[in-house]
Amino acid sequence: MFRRNVQRLHPEIIQHVLLDMPSLTFFTTYALLALFWAEIYYQARAVSTDGLRPSFYRINAVVYAIQIAMCTLDSKLTG
Repeated sequence: MFRRNVQRLHPEIIQHVLLDMPSLTFFTTYALLALFWAEIYYQARAVSTDGLRPSFYRINAVVYAIQIAMCTLDSKLTG
């Protein structure tokens, strides 16, 4: 039902954003959980956690950038 309503929206890029948002949200939530676990693990081992958060941000930025590039490319190819 939701997908049919979304597929009627124009421009097509809005369709991609709305349909891909749940998976991106899931990925970010899962990555945040992994970050939380890694921080606890590193702190228990008395290891510096300085590089964890920047890595989390970089990984998320790369995934979102790839998703945006794919949506943009698909919209341009399908016209």
